[in-house]
Amino acid sequence: MNIAKTLDLSIKKAEIGEAYADTFYALNDRRYENYIDNASWNAFVNEMKTNYPSAYQAYGEGSGDELGIKKNYFPPKMASYGSSSRMLYLLSRDIHGFRFEKKLPTTVGGIANTDGYLHRNSTHYYIEAKCREPYSPRSYVIDRKYEELYAYLDREPNLDFNCKITVLDERKMSVLFLAKNKELTRFDIKQMICHMLGIATDKLNHPTNEKTVFLYLLYNPNQIEIVNRNDRTKILSVYETEVSECEKIPFEDLYRAITQYLFRKKEIGTATEHEMNQISNNFTFIHCDQSSYSRLLSNKT
Repeated sequence: MNIAKTLDLSIKKAEIGEAYADTFYALNDRRYENYIDNASWNAFVNEMKTNYPSAYQAYGEGSGDELGIKKNYFPPKMASYGSSSRMLYLLSRDIHGFRFEKKLPTTVGGIANTDGYLHRNSTHYYIEAKCREPYSPRSYVIDRKYEELYAYLDREPNLDFNCKITVLDERKMSVLFLAKNKELTRFDIKQMICHMLGIATDKLNHPTNEKTVFLYLLYNPNQIEIVNRNDRTKILSVYETEVSECEKIPFEDLYRAITQYLFRKKEIGTATEHEMNQISNNFTFIHCDQSSYSRLLSNKT
């Protein structure tokens, strides 16, 4: 069993208790033990459709198509107990004004799909959720449309972050990312840069002095019992690596460099130099888990 599935089953046990070993999602004579059972899944979707229609529309129509069966073979993504979309939905569905699956043009690489968004008290919150994703292998073979940006970031003297590019062919390149001279092996920095491109593009096109807060919601496996003792050490090690790499990345400086790249190299938006600097300086990155997230974005804040 891979460790991602072990995490799914551990979350399942934490939610439904000892019955976790007896339920599964059935599809085409196959059993998916790490997914919500069919009856419970149907009830979950019906409740979303009835009580949270905006979430139902976002997840049903989003690029990830979280609610549908894939090729009549794979269960719906969101039916997995380790689904980050499911985690974010359960934590955020009762937050007034919360939006799921916000799409942002990135200027450089198409559309960035931010998992969540909230505008409250003159602050724009963007949320990226991760649950089982860090426990799968990561590839840093990337489209060369990002090459100019990565080279710009690598040369930026005020940024303790590097992108070492190896061109593979006309379309692809391999990139070694380093933060404070340490290689990033787990944290999905390529996706994070895409999110920053999307946010900065939006802010340059609609200048504002309001604050921007990026919440990186990472499921903390220390808060549950891991059902397979042999996998526990591996899961916690991956989690600790993800957190450690996250803490090394100078996110505010990285966002500033990305904003400056879009402003000076791509000439994006209507912002003045002063407004561009305001946009750059009003960005904050916060790492949180399933417990601290609820405190950060409760309806009382």
